[in-house]
Amino acid sequence: MKWILYLSDRLLFLTLLLCFLIAGLRIHLGVESTVVGYQLGRLKESEAALLEKRSQLLMQYSKMTTKQALARYSEASTGDRPGGKL
Repeated sequence: MKWILYLSDRLLFLTLLLCFLIAGLRIHLGVESTVVGYQLGRLKESEAALLEKRSQLLMQYSKMTTKQALARYSEASTGDRPGGKL
């Protein structure tokens, strides 16, 4: 009969240990998912800022590469000399 008590005590211990391990794993995964969520939020903010910067740079590039702008830059670099010669 002692072996039955020993076996039931051991089974109870292993069951409790397994329950604590599962609870600890669940807490750990909850914390990790929260941390990943905050990181994702920061990355989305960074992405939005970068997309806005990209849009501004594309607008600036578009303005600089119009025919009128290129003609102005060309005239400025040649110094309004006919043919651009020295």
